[in-house]
Amino acid sequence: MAVEYRKLETEDDFAQASELQRQVFGFSDLDLVSPHMLRLVARNTPPLGVHLGAFVTDGPTPQLVGVLFGFSTFLEKSIYVTLMGVLPEYQEGLYGHRLLLKFREVCLRNNIHTMYGVYDPMAANLARLYTGGVGFLGTQFLSGRIFFRWDFLSEHTLAKL
Repeated sequence: MAVEYRKLETEDDFAQASELQRQVFGFSDLDLVSPHMLRLVARNTPPLGVHLGAFVTDGPTPQLVGVLFGFSTFLEKSIYVTLMGVLPEYQEGLYGHRLLLKFREVCLRNNIHTMYGVYDPMAANLARLYTGGVGFLGTQFLSGRIFFRWDFLSEHTLAKL
């Protein structure tokens, strides 16, 4: 299966990202990160964040199977991930892992060295990916969520890659 990791660019890409949120998270229209907001993050001037999609390219049109969105922060050289998801039927295929590694690569090219985020430790696939796969470090447990930091160039991260 051919997979391409790239920025979302077209209206179809953004529409697929909305549908992916419904399928992965069960979001209603009110809960979605809207296509309009996704387009804002996707713009390059000025950059508001970093985003990537995992697209299966075997068919006539690329199918978005995973997405990762991060917004710039006020902390120097950092990004806050607000949305990461992979369609259920692709969650065991390392698509999320590869998406994170590509995200790290894009961030480093843009002089971003640290990623922050929050996740539910009861989401087994995500917890396994974050804690064992790439070198995330939990910083706080609050209201059933784990706050984490991923230092892209730390010894801990480099040892995991």
